[in-house]
Amino acid sequence: MKNKKLLTTTALTTIIALTGVTSKLYAQSKNFSGPYISIGTGAMENDYTVKTNSPEATPTAGTNSSSIIEGRFIGFNNTATTILSRAAQSLSNKDINYIGTASLGYNIALDEKFLIGFDISGRTGARTQSIETTHTISTVGVGGGAADLSATITNTSGTGSIKVKDKAAYAFSIKPTYVVDKDLAIYAKIGYGITSLEANFINADGIASHSASKDVNGHTLGLGATYLINKQTFLDFGVDYTKNDDFRMSKNDRTVTPTLTSLDLNTTQHTLSETIDSSSIGAFIRVGMKF
Repeated sequence: MKNKKLLTTTALTTIIALTGVTSKLYAQSKNFSGPYISIGTGAMENDYTVKTNSPEATPTAGTNSSSIIEGRFIGFNNTATTILSRAAQSLSNKDINYIGTASLGYNIALDEKFLIGFDISGRTGARTQSIETTHTISTVGVGGGAADLSATITNTSGTGSIKVKDKAAYAFSIKPTYVVDKDLAIYAKIGYGITSLEANFINADGIASHSASKDVNGHTLGLGATYLINKQTFLDFGVDYTKNDDFRMSKNDRTVTPTLTSLDLNTTQHTLSETIDSSSIGAFIRVGMKF
């Protein structure tokens, strides 16, 4: 939240300050100079790559003495006799979403053909994308009675999912602009952005499920064109690419309390974690007004 406020304050302060700048306006570039606001829609492809860790090797199924099994069991979250194991993997998912977008900015004419622009933009989020994972749940049981020191490990395979949702994004950009003629200008864009992400690891058996939300920093690049319908109204066409910093969520297993008199359980703590690499590319069209 602090990052969002800082981004918004910086951008608005820059734009407001520029309204007080008196600069020479040039023949064609003056058609595009000054403050503006625009709204529109677009299509965006979200790309997520999730790297999972391997918190513990899957114990070998079968029956043996409790002294052999005891050193291989941890217990993950819900019971001292259960462990969740999975392979370290790199999983990915791409999906196209439709978004709403808006921007507020200011263009300054540098000469007849060039302007420099400052732009703050925002967009709506995307629907949840799901990435399937696999795991093995191992359960240990012991024989009955003080004289029976045997223990049995049973392994069951299962599936879960990592769900990622892009809730919204904001960016502050600098826009070098070239004027083609009195009605058309093209621009490049480079900026700093914040994307609000929410992720959930969901296990069908309820073991070690966890979630996290975070405002992730990133950078954005873009290309576009502005076409003047008249002196106050314009159309803005563009393509934006955003690459975000990694987003990591994790859950630690709790200290295991031995609950079986014939089996002392290992109390080592382990971490189940997911590192999410996210990016997006989108095309948009906006209608705007100059002031």
